[in-house]
Amino acid sequence: MKVLKTFLALFLLFLLIGCENRVETAKKLWENKKPQEAISKLRLELEKQPTNNDAESLLEHYQASIWLEKAKSLWQAGEKDQATNILKTAVTEYPKNEQLNKLYNSYDKLYLSREKAAKLISKLFPVRIEGELDVGQNLTAYLETKTLKALHDKGLIRYQFLRKFGLSDKVSVELTDEGKKYVKGTGKRPWPNKGQVFVIVRLCEKKFLGVTGMKFGEFFGKTVAEVDYQWSYSDFTPFGRLWESRSLFGIMKYDESQHDKNATFVLYDDGWRLEK
Repeated sequence: MKVLKTFLALFLLFLLIGCENRVETAKKLWENKKPQEAISKLRLELEKQPTNNDAESLLEHYQASIWLEKAKSLWQAGEKDQATNILKTAVTEYPKNEQLNKLYNSYDKLYLSREKAAKLISKLFPVRIEGELDVGQNLTAYLETKTLKALHDKGLIRYQFLRKFGLSDKVSVELTDEGKKYVKGTGKRPWPNKGQVFVIVRLCEKKFLGVTGMKFGEFFGKTVAEVDYQWSYSDFTPFGRLWESRSLFGIMKYDESQHDKNATFVLYDDGWRLEK
């Protein structure tokens, strides 16, 4: 029994000495500018001794130092997106490392990536699009007569031609039960059609598609970014599919075509803000 105890004690001592040797070897490799070899040595040690806190702590310190230097180098070279992504990965692996978190937060605040711009712009969407449909006896000055016919054929309204009134038609319009499903409210028009009753119907929504380009610059001492993006109409109701209305800009209708727009971002002390 004494021999067995002695053997076990020597074996544990051997493991402990081996552990210390690997950690010390890693330190020397790091001092001799061989970081990858040092990290490999520490990883090997943790495979053998997963509970070695000294090896785990030293590995985190070395790995964090490499990430920090790499990120700083990329940032200075203008590769801000790569620098930020490297630190994001590093913080995910070592969430409690103060140096990594501090630099990541600093870079993330200063850098506007496409991903961040898209996230901020997407908060403006979806935008609900609604239309006003005159009901009762009214003039078809707002909606095209062919639109009324299309809505009638779809079972959304009933209408009847009453008489010609100048350039417009005098008609009587009534919603069907199917059409009433898409009503969001009612109202009355002001002059010149004062008192004319209308219903507000859901047509579709504006949907954000994505960022297509970014340009940075200075404007009156502020760092700004012009971000181009695209959106389209989506989630059509039966009214939205058939809707054609008159406006100062011509006939308004809705389809799935893509639309281009841009947004302006300004860098403040707390990060980038979307100017509305």
